[in-house]
Amino acid sequence: MSDSHEFSYDSNDVPEIVEPESPKSDQKVQTHVNPKELSAKAIYSNIKKKAMRSPSFDNSSDFIEDSPTLNSVIPSESLQLARITDDGIELCEETLAYLKRIKEKIGIVSIGGPARTGKSLLMNLLTKKNTFEVGSKVQACTQGIWITPLQTQEKLILLIDSEGCKSVEKSGSFDAKLFALLILISSVFVYNSKGVIDEQSISQLALATHLSEMISFSLHEEEEDEVVKSRIIALAPKFVWVLRDFHLSLVDQDDNSITPKQYMENILNMKKYYGRNAEKNSQIRERFLEMFQDRSCVTLPRPADLESDLEHLNSLPLESLRAKFIKSFKNFEKLVIDLCPVKLFHEIEINGQHLVTLLEEIIKCLNQGIMPNIHTVWNEVIRKQYELFLEEAKILYSESRGISIENMPYEESELIFKLQHAKDISLQGLRDMQQKDVVCEEQAIEEFEIFFQEDLKFTLESNVSSSEAYNLALIERIFRGVIKKLDCGQYKDNFTMFESEWISCMREYENQSKGPGKLLAITEFSKKRQHAAYSKFFQNTAESYEQEIKDLREKQKEYQNILYEKYKEKKDLIVDEHIVKLEKELEISDQEMLERMLQKISGDIKKSLLNKKESGPKGSKKASCKCLVF
Repeated sequence: MSDSHEFSYDSNDVPEIVEPESPKSDQKVQTHVNPKELSAKAIYSNIKKKAMRSPSFDNSSDFIEDSPTLNSVIPSESLQLARITDDGIELCEETLAYLKRIKEKIGIVSIGGPARTGKSLLMNLLTKKNTFEVGSKVQACTQGIWITPLQTQEKLILLIDSEGCKSVEKSGSFDAKLFALLILISSVFVYNSKGVIDEQSISQLALATHLSEMISFSLHEEEEDEVVKSRIIALAPKFVWVLRDFHLSLVDQDDNSITPKQYMENILNMKKYYGRNAEKNSQIRERFLEMFQDRSCVTLPRPADLESDLEHLNSLPLESLRAKFIKSFKNFEKLVIDLCPVKLFHEIEINGQHLVTLLEEIIKCLNQGIMPNIHTVWNEVIRKQYELFLEEAKILYSESRGISIENMPYEESELIFKLQHAKDISLQGLRDMQQKDVVCEEQAIEEFEIFFQEDLKFTLESNVSSSEAYNLALIERIFRGVIKKLDCGQYKDNFTMFESEWISCMREYENQSKGPGKLLAITEFSKKRQHAAYSKFFQNTAESYEQEIKDLREKQKEYQNILYEKYKEKKDLIVDEHIVKLEKELEISDQEMLERMLQKISGDIKKSLLNKKESGPKGSKKASCKCLVF
């Protein structure tokens, strides 16, 4: 508040500036002054500036991208997960960003095998759309690694298509690394080859058994081989061998029908192999049987009879293909899609973020020529899991706190309860983590506690400032009428009315004030305004009394003049009456006096005459006789 502005609250309790009317020339200017340091506008401005620096008031996008649920929009096209460069395997950031947003459990179906054997076509049939590129030329069509998400009722399945092995463009070492990567991250690995299972196909299968040569599964150098093998077996995916363009009848030596799985098992479990690479293939077979204990086989006949159709299979719908192929494909689809298990890693169901960390760590080592250790990689997955949890906990905390600058002030107890409740909600994810790490958990809790304490301090300070601003504006609005009447001198000397209305305003403030700053606001107001208001009242009263005394004195003087005039008139009347009376009395006295005087004079004359006669003075003859006439 300042002496040039008044503050009021709108419906949202946010103070706004109301320009006061300019005082008229004959209007008395208000005597109260609101100090600038108590300005509601200044306090709110300060709060807003502080809020810009508070992470809890920022958009959650500052922490992490929004995380879609299982029902997220599925990309219409396949996404390139990795590209092959001269420096090795390079992951595509756009696809990684998509994977990070997948928070649900996932199944991963990868396909591998020799180049130009129709792997991409098979994946397109599974997705029921042409998401993977298919070619009819001798050159390999798929470059790098591509994924297409497939939504089922239970889970999200990632279909992964990769470059074929034995390509003239790539080395055998690269094929082994690519196979090891796909096998490690898959819950179902589809090995696609053409024709029957023979010496050549078994030789090509060797790439699938080189996992332990590409990635270390040992905790330490002295760990027993059997323990390491058991760990590899636990991480190995379900293996499905697809035999394309298969035309043989599936019967045993006795012409009894057998399943494709029995056909595969019979060949892989042969006691003796023949041919140039018999011994080598025997080792491959033993390693394969030991590693992939959950295995199946599917045979697919040629999808079409006409060569022209075979060249454009990707443009043909499934219904237009051969009935035998459709029937076999449906069995394959059920095996790899309907029965696809959730990917487990150390008995933990992994999500998109886990998969990204696995890929990043393994490919980083492979590109550097270092054999990745699965335990080191998994520890990094767990560490990043806690990092991600911390970021998401901060977002969840900010969303759950239910506090905003615009809705301040709050009562302090309510504010602390809201923040503590938001904190409890944010940390619930720790209890739901499948893989625990005591050190990472303690560190995450400690970092979150620092974040929470900083936000708590800022929020409490902001709430106090907001409360002061709100209550100062509230005081100004509530007491405005009383102060205006006081400035206009409407109370005169009626102290009872003035005090009653002032107390009524105090009670109204007590009912409407909010937050921890209400006591400070009314205290500061009382110090600077209540004393001035009471002084103003008594000053107005004294001035009123002085004017009344002056008026009384004027009246007294006027009355004295009137009394004097009346007294004078009455006095003159009395004097006149007295004079008349005296005059009457004097008339009687004068006559008597004249008579006595005449008598005396007459007597004196007589005496004088007698004396003159008796004495006879000289010259009496010449004296003339004088008569006195009165």
